[in-house]
Amino acid sequence: MSSMDKDFPGSGAFEKVMSEQPEEQLRELGPAGLSGAQVASLALILGGLLGLAGLTSLCLMVWFSHQRFGVDRSAKHGISVKDTSRMGGVAIAVFLMVVWLVSAVNPAVMGEVIADLSWGLSFVLLAGLIACVGFLDDLGVYIGPITRLLLLTVILTSGFILVPTWIPNQLIAVIGGTESALEIGLVVFSVFVCIGFINAGNISDGANGLFSGICMAFFLCAWLLTAEGLYFSVIIGLLSFFLINVLTGCIIMGDFGAYGLSALIAFVGFDLFDQGLVGLGFLASLLSYPCLEIIRIFVVRIGKAQSPFRADNQHSHNLLHKYFSSLVKSKTLANSLTGVSIAFFSAMPAVIILFQEGQRNEMLCFGVFGLQSLIFVLVHTVTHAFCSKHQAHIIR
Repeated sequence: MSSMDKDFPGSGAFEKVMSEQPEEQLRELGPAGLSGAQVASLALILGGLLGLAGLTSLCLMVWFSHQRFGVDRSAKHGISVKDTSRMGGVAIAVFLMVVWLVSAVNPAVMGEVIADLSWGLSFVLLAGLIACVGFLDDLGVYIGPITRLLLLTVILTSGFILVPTWIPNQLIAVIGGTESALEIGLVVFSVFVCIGFINAGNISDGANGLFSGICMAFFLCAWLLTAEGLYFSVIIGLLSFFLINVLTGCIIMGDFGAYGLSALIAFVGFDLFDQGLVGLGFLASLLSYPCLEIIRIFVVRIGKAQSPFRADNQHSHNLLHKYFSSLVKSKTLANSLTGVSIAFFSAMPAVIILFQEGQRNEMLCFGVFGLQSLIFVLVHTVTHAFCSKHQAHIIR
């Protein structure tokens, strides 16, 4: 959740361009707006990589970053050093709607890959409703953690009861039996998993490229397995956001994006599992960091008799960011190194497994997830010790 810093010598011409943001322009366009030099550089990159779709996404994110609403203050918890726009998720959602409208009017414009974009996945609507709960926080409307938990529980429970196909019904076959008690238990389990992962995704939106990188890897796997056009369009929107977020730090997902994408990942994961395309071990490995971090936080905070829903700066990516900050002078670079390295560690092993067609090999996938868990514990322990030693040195 970092914005840019512009006073780091010797970091290269490109990073200098990406870091320049005149105060006069900030006053005119908003506290987190991208400068003209940044927009020009990003236009060359996104236009070259993604063509018209990339430029459209860039325009949306530039516009939202220049608005005075939905601004995340640097004094808030997290690793932000300047004010940032929380409208990244909203920009991605608007981009997806533009893609849908264009493909509906003239499918040939979007190319063969997403020419058949039907958006027939009904749980997209449920994910959008959940995203709206987070959007209130982006706009500065405070909702207490208990109220938010109740809202999510009611929305998810209602959705799963009305449309039972949205939950992983194949788990009943694995457990055995079709009794109503098992079906009720499956609804409860599905709600619990979704709420847990929504919170995990929201926590992960704390370093440049972290959550968006994991999301890109997930929807890449989903698209390769299903050829669903919606997933491909999500990848394009995420890639645009990822590059802007990593290179400038001026815009983050916000709760709208974190809630909506986390819910969509949970629903798509249920669907892929129900179709027999992936196993539970593969999903655990692909989403390892959010899952491991939310479990660690709940265990630690409950052990300390603290609320597991409160916000603080004690996440694993916060600790790793402090370590990278000691190595590089650029706060943006330290933030982006943190997010990209964790996203790579979390998602890349599962992507490699998919390309080797081992996504249903539970022994292999759970073995990889176990190795990721050990590395996670090791890195967290080392960075925690480093931060404690560094803090003690400052106090002395």
